[in-house]
Amino acid sequence: MPRLRTFLSFGAIQAAQMVLPLLALPYLSRVLGPESFGATLYMLAVSAVAGMCVEWGFALGAVRDVATHRDDPVALGRTVADVLSAKCLLAAVCAVLGVAGWALLPLAGQYPWGFALAVANGVALGFNPLWFFQGLGAGVARVAACEVGGGLAVLCLMLPLVREPEHWTRYLLLLLLIRAGTYAWLTGRVFSCLGSHAASMRLSGGWRALRDARHLFLAHLGAMAKTHGVPLLLGGALPARDMGMLIACDKMARGLVSLTMPVILTLFPELCAARRQGRGDDVLRRVLVATGAAMGVGAVAVWGLAPWLVSVAMGPEYAQAAPLLRWLCPLLVLLPLNCVLGTLGLVPQGRERALTLAIGASSLVGLSAALPLAGTYGVVAGTWLSGGMEGLILVILFIALRRASPHSPRPARHHP
Repeated sequence: MPRLRTFLSFGAIQAAQMVLPLLALPYLSRVLGPESFGATLYMLAVSAVAGMCVEWGFALGAVRDVATHRDDPVALGRTVADVLSAKCLLAAVCAVLGVAGWALLPLAGQYPWGFALAVANGVALGFNPLWFFQGLGAGVARVAACEVGGGLAVLCLMLPLVREPEHWTRYLLLLLLIRAGTYAWLTGRVFSCLGSHAASMRLSGGWRALRDARHLFLAHLGAMAKTHGVPLLLGGALPARDMGMLIACDKMARGLVSLTMPVILTLFPELCAARRQGRGDDVLRRVLVATGAAMGVGAVAVWGLAPWLVSVAMGPEYAQAAPLLRWLCPLLVLLPLNCVLGTLGLVPQGRERALTLAIGASSLVGLSAALPLAGTYGVVAGTWLSGGMEGLILVILFIALRRASPHSPRPARHHP
């Protein structure tokens, strides 16, 4: 039952972070008008980048440290202090970069108040303490309730507060106040859990935490280059209509893959704790087989239903996108398997460098091949690249996991 509750909580968190913000877009697009709506979306993209910087690699690295130190209150308190120290350092870096962005980015200079709110929103997003409760294996339901409640509050308060184009910064301010208040309260709950074992924040501890999680951050950057950089290059060789169909089909495929994430997020801290004791191989094998089988069935279903799915999602005038969605069906199997091998296989053993190498190598291959393939084969080359990059990652991760000794995982960080 605890794992089922955690699984459902992660599903609720995912819905709150992905679905609820989408519900605001139809209202905002009509009320704000094209210019203010465009500025709002641009600032939300700025928030996403700032949030990624403050998050660094702690979404996995900090969860692993908390999971391995569950039974050591002193080390757990030190881990929390080090991670929060690191996030404060990253928040300061974001502030400096924000000043530079204000001077360099035209929209930032045109809308300085909106840009400041966007950077602050990103910093607040990076301080989400979900990593602590996930690693502890308790309290995730509390985070889910806060995420869902906060998302619903934004939707409800947006209606009376945002009614004119000039009100677009109110939406950003509303996001900031609710997000910062929610995460501040949850961080207070973190210190309540630690009690007398809470440690003081130190600059040296922050630097150490940043260094330990650097490979996970680089892996995240590589994933962004793979997911967003390749389409940007393809856009230089393909017409806008083809790019729109390709990106829409890719988002549909990745949206289906995201349904597996609550399972992975639920099992990750448990495997981290098990690896500390030299266990976890049987669980990993079962999850790998179950994921491959379930997503294989899903891929076959998507292949058969592709014309109908495209018609529902994009309209009958985009019927020619159905073959693209079918070419992306291998992605439905490869991407979840890579999540299992990397997140549940290598990271709990402290071997995230192999994950970074795999993602970096595939990104370089994809970026190098994008324009030549698109010029020769057209839009279908984009689907081949997506499957090919994930296939390369799968091979590298499988080799790395086979070479890793499951009986001698790397030790967790020790705190002086």
